Amino acid sequence: MRRAVMLAIAATAFAGNAGAAKIYQWTDEQGRIQYSDRPPPISTPAQEKRVFSGSPDQTPGYVVRRASEDFPVTLYTSADCGTLCDNARNLLKARGIPFTEKVLATEEDGKAFESVFGSSPQVPAATVGRQQLKGFSANSWNSLLDLAGYPKTPAPARSREASSN
Repeated sequence: MRRAVMLAIAATAFAGNAGAAKIYQWTDEQGRIQYSDRPPPISTPAQEKRVFSGSPDQTPGYVVRRASEDFPVTLYTSADCGTLCDNARNLLKARGIPFTEKVLATEEDGKAFESVFGSSPQVPAATVGRQQLKGFSANSWNSLLDLAGYPKTPAPARSREASSN
């Protein structure tokens, strides 16, 4: 029952065009919790809740989650890669992109790299879904990440107030 109510709230919130919709919660005379986009009767105290009302595909966290499910990012580095690997890692972090880092340290790591890329190890390298990047060029990396649907800037952290409503 509670899940159905929460789904109704989410549907109401996503239906509007404004940045945030107001949802009111109160307990009626029979002790039932009520939710509405309209204020309760004047004699009933209510809690006002703010809910994001954009479409789900506009929610920053949803965009990152969807892109990372469809196009996971793996960064290949080595201990002696230096500035280029740092630049690649920092680009991913600056965009808020979740990624797995594989540090090539053994002969087996090199063979695993060859099986993915079809060539001897060259770091930094990355896979975005099935697409491959070798060497580091911020423009090339950003273009591929854009095509995969990753946002250009990290999703803002949710505030405690927003996450508790």
